[in-house]
Amino acid sequence: PEAARWTRLGPDAVLVPANTPVSDADAVFWGRVAGAARARRVFRDAEVAADGFRSSRRTLVHGPAGPDAAWVEIREGGVVYGFDATKTMFAKGNAAERMRFGTLRCEAEVIVDLYAGIGYFALPMLVRGKAAFVHCCEWAPPAADALKRNLERNGVAASRYAIHRGDNAATAPPLGPIADRVSLGLTPSSRAGWSAACAVLKARGGVLHVHENVRVPPGSAADDRAAFSEWGRGVASEFSDLLRFRRGNRWVCETANVSRVKDYAPRVHHLVADVVCRPPRADA
Repeated sequence: PEAARWTRLGPDAVLVPANTPVSDADAVFWGRVAGAARARRVFRDAEVAADGFRSSRRTLVHGPAGPDAAWVEIREGGVVYGFDATKTMFAKGNAAERMRFGTLRCEAEVIVDLYAGIGYFALPMLVRGKAAFVHCCEWAPPAADALKRNLERNGVAASRYAIHRGDNAATAPPLGPIADRVSLGLTPSSRAGWSAACAVLKARGGVLHVHENVRVPPGSAADDRAAFSEWGRGVASEFSDLLRFRRGNRWVCETANVSRVKDYAPRVHHLVADVVCRPPRADA
């Protein structure tokens, strides 16, 4: 195990690189790795599947048998996120944004999460933000299964959420204009869901949380911040046009905040724009 590197995947699970030069069947070696890492389970990493769902292709090389052999739970900010590590990825780098969502004041709000996954943003809004109701849209079956289990695991009453399985382009618009807030937590871009977001936003307006990986030119930290702000203004302008097209009047959209979640690649940043959208005043 001295030659095996690992990273912590959960409290009792570790992940070794895909190219670790040891057979999956070498039970003695993987048992030694587990002992050295003080873990019950060892997973071998793999490239994400090119199946449209970004499914995990990791394999369990050491651990107990059973239906929950690959189920990993991570507790973060008072929320438990569980997932089958051989089927679903966990976005560890988005922790700060998940924590921020738990601080949003969304009591009495109806929220539509267009890319719910295992509950990355729906769970903190329900558990910590005390949202009244969240419509969770998710098209990957393993993620939707984990989402259901996580909602129950975190004690969220069934009367406070609905899971809509399938493509959000088909499942979200029929909900009608019900949302005070819409989460668009997909990268590299959530643009495929922008039309659906406009369809579900309440007539009185609301807030959109728009994720995208944004490339910025070389420059200083101040230059980067200016580029982030410019991107945020552009997102707000595009939503103003989209809402006018879909809803038939001129909406006012402004970006209240741009958050940098993490670096995706050199000079490419995962950003989130909080876009406040309001219809025109009757007396304007």
